[in-house]
Amino acid sequence: MKLRCKAILYLLVLNMLMPFISEACVPVINWGGSVSFCQGNSITLNAANPNSTYTWSTGASSSSISVSTSGTYWVMVTNQCGTSSDTIDVIIDAPININLGSDRAICAQSSTTLSVPFSASTFYQWSNGGGSNQITVSNAGQYWVKATNACGTYTDTIDVTIDTLQPFSLGPDIINCSLGSAVLAPQNAVNGTIQWSNNTSGDSLTVTASGTYWASVTNSCGTYTDTISVSFFAGGDLFLNDTVLFCAGNTYTLTSPFSGGNNLWSDASTGSSLTFAQPGTYWLQIVLPCGVFTDTVHYVPNAQPTVDLGADVILCPGQSVTLDAQNPGATYLWSNSSTGQTLTATTSGNYWVGVNTGCGYMYDTVNVKVISTPNPNILDTIYVCNGNLASADAGSWGANTIYQWSNNVQTRVNASLQTGAQWVKVYNGCDTITKSFYVKGQSPLNIDLGNDTTFCGTSLWLYTDVGHHGNTILWSDNSNVPQLRVTKSGQYWVSVTNECGTFTDTINVTINTYPTGITANTVYKCVTGGVWLRTKNIVGATYQWSNNSNASATYASTPGKYWVTVSNVCDTIHDTVMVEDVHPIAFDLGNDTSFCRPATLNLNLSALPADSIVWSSGSRSPSVTISNSGTYWVKVYNLCGYTSDTITVTVNEHVTPVLNDITICAGASTVLDASQPHATSYLWSNNATTSSITVSNEGWYSVYITGICGTIKDSAYVTNDQPLPTIDLGNDTIFCAGNLTLSPGDFAGANYVWSDNSTGKTITVSQTGTYYVTLSNTCNTVSDTIHVLVTGPPAGALGNVVKFCAGSSLTLNAQNPGCDYTWSTGDSSQTVTLSTGGKYWVTIVNDCGTLTDTVDLIVEQPMHDVSLGADTLLCLGDSLVLGHNKGEVNTRWSTGSTFKSISVSTGGTYWVEVFNSCGSWFDTINVVVQDIPQFTLGSDIYMCSVGGQATLAGPVGMKSYQWSTGDTTENANVFSPGKYWLTVSNSCFSNTDTIEVFPVEPIKFELGPDTVLCSGEMLILDPLQQKGKGPSNFPGAAYQEITESGTYWVTETNLCGSFTDTIHVSFDNYLDLKSWDTTICDDESVNIDLRGFPHKYTWFDGKTDSVRTISKEGTYPLYINNQCGEFVKNYRVNISNCDCPFFVPNAFTPDGDGVNDEFKIGHSCDIESFSMQIFNRWGQMVFQSSSIDNSWDGTVNGERAPLGVYTYRVGYSWSVYGEEHSDQKTGSLTIIQ
Repeated sequence: MKLRCKAILYLLVLNMLMPFISEACVPVINWGGSVSFCQGNSITLNAANPNSTYTWSTGASSSSISVSTSGTYWVMVTNQCGTSSDTIDVIIDAPININLGSDRAICAQSSTTLSVPFSASTFYQWSNGGGSNQITVSNAGQYWVKATNACGTYTDTIDVTIDTLQPFSLGPDIINCSLGSAVLAPQNAVNGTIQWSNNTSGDSLTVTASGTYWASVTNSCGTYTDTISVSFFAGGDLFLNDTVLFCAGNTYTLTSPFSGGNNLWSDASTGSSLTFAQPGTYWLQIVLPCGVFTDTVHYVPNAQPTVDLGADVILCPGQSVTLDAQNPGATYLWSNSSTGQTLTATTSGNYWVGVNTGCGYMYDTVNVKVISTPNPNILDTIYVCNGNLASADAGSWGANTIYQWSNNVQTRVNASLQTGAQWVKVYNGCDTITKSFYVKGQSPLNIDLGNDTTFCGTSLWLYTDVGHHGNTILWSDNSNVPQLRVTKSGQYWVSVTNECGTFTDTINVTINTYPTGITANTVYKCVTGGVWLRTKNIVGATYQWSNNSNASATYASTPGKYWVTVSNVCDTIHDTVMVEDVHPIAFDLGNDTSFCRPATLNLNLSALPADSIVWSSGSRSPSVTISNSGTYWVKVYNLCGYTSDTITVTVNEHVTPVLNDITICAGASTVLDASQPHATSYLWSNNATTSSITVSNEGWYSVYITGICGTIKDSAYVTNDQPLPTIDLGNDTIFCAGNLTLSPGDFAGANYVWSDNSTGKTITVSQTGTYYVTLSNTCNTVSDTIHVLVTGPPAGALGNVVKFCAGSSLTLNAQNPGCDYTWSTGDSSQTVTLSTGGKYWVTIVNDCGTLTDTVDLIVEQPMHDVSLGADTLLCLGDSLVLGHNKGEVNTRWSTGSTFKSISVSTGGTYWVEVFNSCGSWFDTINVVVQDIPQFTLGSDIYMCSVGGQATLAGPVGMKSYQWSTGDTTENANVFSPGKYWLTVSNSCFSNTDTIEVFPVEPIKFELGPDTVLCSGEMLILDPLQQKGKGPSNFPGAAYQEITESGTYWVTETNLCGSFTDTIHVSFDNYLDLKSWDTTICDDESVNIDLRGFPHKYTWFDGKTDSVRTISKEGTYPLYINNQCGEFVKNYRVNISNCDCPFFVPNAFTPDGDGVNDEFKIGHSCDIESFSMQIFNRWGQMVFQSSSIDNSWDGTVNGERAPLGVYTYRVGYSWSVYGEEHSDQKTGSLTIIQ
């Protein structure tokens, strides 16, 4: 019973402790975050836990591994209580090359950046506390950096100096009374390189000639320059010119050539220069070390030039004008950029010239216009409807062109031309051109296309019976020819337009087609079918076929002769056709066939009476050539359809050689295979008849291969290899330096491949390494390896310091294989494994020398969390010290500092990172610095004085607000003008700002009543004269200058609203009224039509008639009134005799004596048209003429006319003042002896 109770109690206790036991036995690993050591060493990562299994990132399963390359390594350790894992970064460091460069200088107030190469595992320490791989410095001093990694600590130093701005002076200008030399040098110490104006460098410059010299000093702050004037003077003139010309209104300044002398001017002044504006004589007396010198200058006026290019010029084509700017000796600039005194102009344009005699340019402009020779573009014939007047335009040929028409009109456009011959004379100063033309009367047209018509044929012509002259023709098909050809039935119309109007007629045309027969003489059909026989299907025609069909087409099913009769209103025709049978095509491609390549097979069907042929390849040729095996078909077509046939073609191939020489190992065998698909039999040199044989002996083997297309012989040689023996490159070897030749031996037929992929029988090596060679043949492959160590003197490899986290071990590797080793631990191996800190050394000895290498091992412990404390607030001017208490560990702040603590006085987020080989720890703190709250209520604002309101806005995010209105919110509303203030506070300070609200009144303004002004006057509309005070949004200028008629309005807006006014402004013009002149015949009158005249007017007699008829000669004034005043226009009417004296003789003597031999009519006016006919006593016309200059010489048909009495009829017309007159005379004339 007691035993049982004890057992139960034990189980209860075990059950209670089980979670703690389980947690205690879970595997534990703590390597830290990273470890670094110098290249050539290794570290042992130990994850040992009792009764556990291990899975490493390298694939290992042991409790520990040794690593010697950089990387991230992890392990998973598992036992009965669970699985744990850990990861570590292994960093292999290399020695660092630290070089800050040469010492440098920087300019005051500037900075420079010092930097060394960056490595993630390197810890940097600068003399100013910086912890990154670079710092920026602006102060003079010596700066150093220490860069530490597992291989050691590396340092470099640089001196930074400060250059200052380097202004300097060469001293005052120098006057040297001798012709010797002067030495120039800076008057103060300089810090930089001196460069002189002659490109020399040095502390001084010796000069021997007068001139201006400079020197520049350059350092890191820039380049600085000073200038000095040096004069060598032994007497002479002080000024270059004795006389100076001046321009009115200008001034002139005389300057002393020596700044270092005592000056006395003619006006008693003593400055370095004298300025004057009046003509006169001026002098300078100067006292120099060389003596007293005086010089005089005469100031003489220079007159402005007079420039006159003359009046504007009009030129005719080919002419030119020379423009002369005068003023010889002056400077000229013409509008075409030429610079001579004269310019020849040949083209139209504005030409200007500027003339400068020393006081600036004076200008003149002339207009040159080249006018064309007049060439009135008037048609030879002008058409007008009878009873109306024609109009013609003689064109514009210059401003002073004179026009004279045959009807006495003298304007460019003549709108009162009557029918008959007319002319116009145009003169423009270049030429006088007379253009003659004829005004022809037109009458309304009677267009008749005839009655509607029906006809047989293909086309019909429709005629208008009018010509093109003066008429515009338009047919219903949009053509415009005098006649129209129609080819199909329909309705057609024509429209003809002349000066009297448009005239139209319409006609309906029906066209009947002549019947046609069958187009072919013979038609073919298949013997098993029929064929359609067709004629043209004509509406209204009748058809009668020999087979009693009455349609336009019939079906012929039997061969023979067929006829058809076709009739309509146009004709009856009879036609015959022969129908013949066609039979299906029979043919044969032949039997299936075979042949040897390269032969071919040609299938030719060109002899068949086929309509078309289609082969299985798609070809439509009558024949095809076959060169490949396959099944081929063809279809042959005619009227009966198609017939087809098929043929199979086999193309046999020749047998070919297939055997190759071969090498086999002695005692082995190989198969020689000559098989191929086209062979039918084989015969080998060993009498075998199979396609292949098996052989093992060295020698030649041959075979005869027979196929359908012939027999060939093929052969191969078999070579036997012997097995390769074991090879030996020799024992591993060590030597200090030099070359070593490796050879495995010479084996015929073997392939050599070395570790460097070379294939020679030997290689030469000079470096440490493992070398191997592989030899192979058909029997076997053999290889060997040798390790070669080229030592040289021993080299250090342990580094200076290695840090690693507690719980790990480090394997130190002295490297230098092949040496003897003596460790401070007593070990004599190449490597030792250590897990405790301390200083360790090893002595390395080989044939090339002895070396002792030392390293410090530091075992570091993990650190707890780092805390910078809670976020905090600072008032401006205060500071806060941030730091940690982790001792002398690597520290990196967000500011770049590497010290244990930093002091901050500005707002921001600050962080610190502390780290060692066991890991890194990080914390952040936010620091807020509050300043005096800076804000503004903005510029003063405006508010309408009537019902206005404004919202005043304060800054956001303040702790408290206090408005002068009593409000304590961020924003405040105000309802009246006045001055308002706001005080705001944050946790540290307060601040106040003030704003004033000004009143704005409603706007009142008036543009005035509508008004009428005279042209050239101006009305100023200024709404600002009466509007209210305060800002407004007036669109555009504050006032408008009105110079054109129109309705004008203005809208002005301010805080109280928008206000508008409108005004209408009209303008009258000053009237430039030219006199109106006209000439009429003594039996005519003229009408003056003022209907539509835009102004008020009164005739000289007080009447206001809009149409005034005048038939008496005189001047008739018309008085016109508008806003600009009263104006007079004179209408002048001239009366002229319009008769044309005309003389017709009553007898002449055509006897050839030179006296009165011709019948000729005399006249004394300009004849526009003329016609004359002469008749004998029987009424026969013996002579006619349309020219008054043609006379009758008394002959008829080349024979002398009989003596006696003849009658004449003469018609003629003439033009006076633009109006045409005509007359007709008849009478008798006598031919006498």
